[in-house]
Amino acid sequence: MYSLENMQRFSFNQSQVLKLISLYQNKGKEFYYRKIMEDDEQKIVRGNIECETFYFHKLINSNVSDNRLRLLVTKDSNPKNNEEKLISNAKSILEITNKKGSKFSLATNALLGLVDRLYSGIKKVTISKETVEVSNGLFTEKREVSLRHKLDELFSKYENLLSTDQYEQVSLAINFYIDFINIKCFGEETSTIGILLLHVLLVRSGFEVFRYTSFLRIIAENQEEFRGLVVKASYNWEDGFSRTEPLTDFMIDEILKNYDELKKIASDYEYDQRLNKTDNIENTIYKLPQIFSKEDIRSKHPFVSDSTINRTLQRLRDENKISPMSTGRGAKWMRITEAQENFNFDQYGQMNIFELSGIDED
Repeated sequence: MYSLENMQRFSFNQSQVLKLISLYQNKGKEFYYRKIMEDDEQKIVRGNIECETFYFHKLINSNVSDNRLRLLVTKDSNPKNNEEKLISNAKSILEITNKKGSKFSLATNALLGLVDRLYSGIKKVTISKETVEVSNGLFTEKREVSLRHKLDELFSKYENLLSTDQYEQVSLAINFYIDFINIKCFGEETSTIGILLLHVLLVRSGFEVFRYTSFLRIIAENQEEFRGLVVKASYNWEDGFSRTEPLTDFMIDEILKNYDELKKIASDYEYDQRLNKTDNIENTIYKLPQIFSKEDIRSKHPFVSDSTINRTLQRLRDENKISPMSTGRGAKWMRITEAQENFNFDQYGQMNIFELSGIDED
C-alpha cells in the first residue's frame, strides 16, 4: 500500500503541530459537551444524521426534488427510484456508523456489507478485477484476479500502523483513503464508497464531533478544493511518493471548524435550558423579519419541541402581538408589535461552558 507503506516519511511543521494540539484539546473536551446535551443527545444526533444525508444528496449530484428529499430524510418515506433508494440507504449507513462509533469493524467483509447496504435494491457492486501475467513454465498467460487481496492488505496495514500509536490518526486515515481511491477496488463507485469509508475511519478513531456536526458537509461544500487535493495526493502514488500532507492539513482545518460549531451547539443548548423557553422564543420572534414562519424559529432553536413553539405562537396571537397570515405546513406569521424596552434577553448573554466549569478553554 503505497501511501501507508511510507508513513514514516511524513512530518508536521510547527504550524501543523499547533493545529494538532488544538485538535486534540478539543477532542478531549467532547465528554463535557456530551454531558451538557445528554438529555436530548439522541434528538441532536438524529438531526445531524438528517443533515449528513442532505449533504450526501449534494455529493452525488442527486436530482431528487426538495420536497421528496425532505420526506426521505425526515419522514423515512419509501423511495420511488434508484436515486431515492441510494439516499435512503446512505442514511441507514450513517445511522450504523454513528451507533457503532469506535466499535465499527474495519475489515474487508465489513466494507462489503456496507457496500451491499448502500446499493441494496439498486445494483450489485462487487470488488473489481485486474489483469495480471502468470508464469506457466516457459510461458506466461494473462489472468483476471480479484482486487480483494489488495483490500485485505490495506486494512491489515492500517490496523498495524494504528496499533503502534506512532502516527497521527487524521493523517493515517487520509493516507488510507488515498490508497483506497487509487486501488479502485469498486470501479466507478470507489469515490462514493471512499468518502463514506473516510467518515467511518474518523468516527472509529474517536472523533465524536461527527455525532453532532456534519462530516459530509466538509466534502460537499469544498468539492472542488477537496478533489484537487486528492489529485495532487495521487501524483507519484505508485512510486510511493504521494503528497498527502496538503489534504491532511485541509482535513484538520475543517475538523477544527466542526469543533467550533460543536461549541456553539452546546452553548446554545445550555442557554435554552437556562431560560424560560417560551420567553426565549418570543425574543427570537422580535429579532426575525416582520413576516416569519415556524421553520425560521426552529432554525434558531433546534432543541425546542414543536409543542413549545406552537404554545408560544398561540400565546402571542392571543396577546395580539402576532397574527397568522396563512395555515398549513408553510404557514406564515406577521409580527404586529415590537419588543418592549424591558424585554431584552441579550443582557444575559451566553456564558461559555468551560468558563462555568472553571476550565480554561485555551
